[in-house]
Amino acid sequence: MKKLKLFVMLFLVMNSIFAQSESSKLSYQAVVRNSSNELVTNQNVQVVITILNAANVSQYGETHAVMTNQNGLLSIMIGEGSSKTGDFSQIAWKDAVIRSVITLPGGATVTQNTPVTAMPYALYAESLNESALAQYLSDNHYVTESQLPVIPVQVNADWNATEGAAMILNKPEIPTLPTLATVATTGSYNDLSDLPSIPTVPNNVSGFNNDAHYVNNATCDTISFCELVAMIQTLKATISDLQNQVDELGGGSAMPCPETPTITDYDGNVYNTIIIGTQCWMKENLRTQHYSDGTEIPARGTAYTTGTIPAAYCIWVKPGEGTAINNTYGRLYNYAAVMHGASSSATNPSGVQGVCPTGWHIPSDAEWGQLENYLISQNKYLCDDDATHHYYGKALASKSGWETSTSYCSIGNFPSDNNGSGFSAMPSGNADCSSSDGRSIFFNSSSRYAYFWSVTQDKITESKVRYFSLPYNGYGLNAMYTSSSDYYQWKAFSVRCVKD
Repeated sequence: MKKLKLFVMLFLVMNSIFAQSESSKLSYQAVVRNSSNELVTNQNVQVVITILNAANVSQYGETHAVMTNQNGLLSIMIGEGSSKTGDFSQIAWKDAVIRSVITLPGGATVTQNTPVTAMPYALYAESLNESALAQYLSDNHYVTESQLPVIPVQVNADWNATEGAAMILNKPEIPTLPTLATVATTGSYNDLSDLPSIPTVPNNVSGFNNDAHYVNNATCDTISFCELVAMIQTLKATISDLQNQVDELGGGSAMPCPETPTITDYDGNVYNTIIIGTQCWMKENLRTQHYSDGTEIPARGTAYTTGTIPAAYCIWVKPGEGTAINNTYGRLYNYAAVMHGASSSATNPSGVQGVCPTGWHIPSDAEWGQLENYLISQNKYLCDDDATHHYYGKALASKSGWETSTSYCSIGNFPSDNNGSGFSAMPSGNADCSSSDGRSIFFNSSSRYAYFWSVTQDKITESKVRYFSLPYNGYGLNAMYTSSSDYYQWKAFSVRCVKD
């Protein structure tokens, strides 16, 4: 009991100072003495602060570890302690009590409750609600809003008021509305002014009784107007014929590649070019006999044997004809001749020059796919489009040379409508380059198919090579693979080069 009394007594002699601080913080100071009433100087003590309400219930608590100075004074900032409980901003400061528990070196403790008599008004103001504020103002005889005198409204309800304190000043002038014509409100044609005279339509107009003097067949022989009509009709027919010729030569609305309308190979063969989308293509099948470095491509084949297949080309000879027509159909090359020792590629661009002239390359699957997707995206190149079949094949095929087909929108169905893109694909077929003079002793699908090489191999086995066919009774390009047998890489197809 003596020890408890001693601690209480000691705490009672501490000097506590409360002062308003920054928002949501409160300064607290105390002088600490031991049981012998000696100052506890330069010692570490623990301070536990608890804010109690009027019902002695804790609203907020925190802990401080602090060192006294040489005078036994400790200073803390309530609101900055650790191990916090409660919300400092929500403390009801009216009738609040600050409880401090100080633990001295050695474990002795001192507890003291200090009423908040000098209230930190800034913190108290933060915690006041509207109702508490009204009561506070009433208790202290402050003037409330309801006690203020009524100030008259300073806006006159009458826009046209010209006197009085509430008249409206600096009013803009409102222009006078124009008077509307009668027709604006009635909507009647007859209310319009300056009405034009409407001629009366004659009841009988003919060569014998022409009341309005119209030009008709009876009077046509005597005026130049009839000759003019005949001239116009003749001119229209001429224009239509010229347009058909332009379409055939230039591939409809397609244009040569900018800055590269033609390309010449090592042999001096000149090829027209065509721009389709963003790709620049040769408009004709390749027909060179040499690579761009001058190396000759063999024209003479050998009997088929397994193993490595030598490069070779075939002379295109249409069955029943004894003369090669390479300028029209180009030459047919086997895979070895096409690649010229290069590796396959699936990129866009392929990067494989192969048999193509300098600055040009063999297309990959991705480049053939780009051509196909562009044609599908342009309605002008589609014969029809039902979301399942995209009929773009006619836009690639030439207007002549194809076998007739009755299939709807196929290449051989009304071939005069072909070649909208200008690609001008001819039915050059495929061949087996195994004859002694390089002629195609085995020629397949005359007038029915066009075949074009790709440089992309099968991703799984890398033994099959992709090529594309364009059938006379089909609607677009068919992607196909050669057989895994090297025999099928002996087959010779057409080559179209793409500009680098």
